[in-house]
Formats: sequence, structure tokens, C-alpha cells
Amino acid sequence: MVRIFADIPWRLRLLTFVSAVLQALIFPNPAISWLSWIALVPLLIALMDCKRPLHGFILAFECGVIWYLFTCMWIFHVMHVYGGLSSVLSLFVLFLFAIYMGLYPAFFGWLFVRLALHEKFGISKALVVAPFIWITVELARTHVVSFPWNLLGYAQIENVGLTRLATVTGVYGVSFVIIAVNVLFAFAWVKVTIRNRVLLAAMSVALVLQSLSVIHLPLA
Repeated sequence: MVRIFADIPWRLRLLTFVSAVLQALIFPNPAISWLSWIALVPLLIALMDCKRPLHGFILAFECGVIWYLFTCMWIFHVMHVYGGLSSVLSLFVLFLFAIYMGLYPAFFGWLFVRLALHEKFGISKALVVAPFIWITVELARTHVVSFPWNLLGYAQIENVGLTRLATVTGVYGVSFVIIAVNVLFAFAWVKVTIRNRVLLAAMSVALVLQSLSVIHLPLA
């Protein structure tokens, strides 16, 4: 088991850490919502470079644990102040919670790498399927453990134009759009020959979607 962890290059671990930090920054506070369009790109790049599905599981798990530790510090506060637990026990509860919830993004990482390494799939097709896997994980978080805390789509809650989609699809539709744009950026990493064009397309889509947050659309 130790060797499995050691086989993962540190640059991939650094990418997952960066992704976790970016995902934390898109939610309050500081709620830098425009980062949502690129927050998952480092994780996707790391997963595309994995040689084994288990490595994808570990990297996405680490990313999820770090992300939950950053965004769920209120659990420590609640356990300590209102639950009467000591600081050490409250911190322990937070860690247990983050470890359990980290299993959900870990499943995303495992399945993504498994598909990317499959001879009939490959990285490009795995990227196409990635938004669907992510939404499945969000649905599991919502309905299995009843903890839809900071689903990706909530990062754009103040984007009035984009959140119109939620009236039809719920928050999951907004999450799908966000992860799809992240996938487009990650796709540029794969397609070297057309990288500039893909990057331009991704930036254009992200800019248009983010601009909807400052456009006041009339109510239906």
C-alpha cells in the first residue's frame, strides 16, 4: 500500500492540491466565482496522467479531503461550541467527515482514469463522459448522505443568467455546465496540435457564461 502511494508523482499531488484550493476559493468566503471555470482543470490534468485507476482514486480522494477541510470548518465550530466537544475531538470529527466525503470525488477519479486507460475509450472520450460522472457523484452526495453542501453549481448562485437553467435542471444543470467548461480547458492539454484554438474556445465560453452574472435579464 505504501508503494502505491509512493508511485504517484508529487507533481500530480501538487496539481490536486491546487485544484482543492481553487474549489475552496469559489465558495464563501471569498467566493471568487469566476475561478469555477478552471478549478477542476488541475485535477483533470493529474487524472489524465495517471497510470492506474487506483492512482486516480487516491488523487481525487486527497483533493476531496482537502477541499472539505477548507470549506467545512464550520463543523469544527459547531462540534466545539454547540456540541461541547473538546478542540481535539471536534477536529477529529471534522477529519472523519472529510475522509468519508472524500470517497465521492474519489469514485469520480477512479472511474475517469479507468475509462481513460480503457482501449475502447481513451482520454478524449473519458473527458466527454466526465461531466456525467461528476453529476452522478453530486446526486449521490445529495440523496445517499443527504449532504449537498457546496455542489459545484452553487458557485454561480449570483449568476442570474446562468441560474435560469436551474429552474429546469436544478443545481445539477449548472454544475454540468461548469464541469463541461473545465473539461474543455483540460481538452486543450490533450490536443497539442489545436491547443491554442481549444484554449481560445474555452476562454470565450467561460467569459460569456461569467458575463451573464452582470447582465440583468427580465423576469419571465
